[in-house]
Amino acid sequence: MHSSKRLDVIIDGTSLNRMKKARFAFVPLVLVGLVSCASESSKVPVGEPAENIRQLALAYVQFAASNQGVGPPNQEALKKFLIQEDQLSEADADARFISSRDSQPYVVRWGERPEGSGPMGPEPPKPPIIIYERVGVDGKRYVANGRMSILQLASAEFSEAVPNAETE
Repeated sequence: MHSSKRLDVIIDGTSLNRMKKARFAFVPLVLVGLVSCASESSKVPVGEPAENIRQLALAYVQFAASNQGVGPPNQEALKKFLIQEDQLSEADADARFISSRDSQPYVVRWGERPEGSGPMGPEPPKPPIIIYERVGVDGKRYVANGRMSILQLASAEFSEAVPNAETE
């Protein structure tokens, strides 16, 4: 007859088996805490609408990199760049300029230096907002800066980040 014995290692008076159970019970609590903290404080949007504005910002920055650090002068120049560099059809290039959230054309600040301008020092210049949603959704707009950071800004934050913003 075969008898199976369980080997229980004791560390500081606590069995290893009990420690493993406690660890696995703790993991879901940590994950729930991380998710709730991230959802409360995060302003970094994800998903297809965020990817759309990111792709347009990427093309803007790549255009600038090819043109002495200055962004495209107008939509036609950026559209031509998208068609050539990303091998998009004309219709797909046109679609990049429309927000899927508010169905409005993005506002693009033509001819900006994506890395910003100003004196270098201990505080480097902030990259300018180069693209933003004209209307947004529920009082919040997606914006893209010259470092291709995509943020969702509430109305007050947007007004501070983009003074003299073009709206509907």
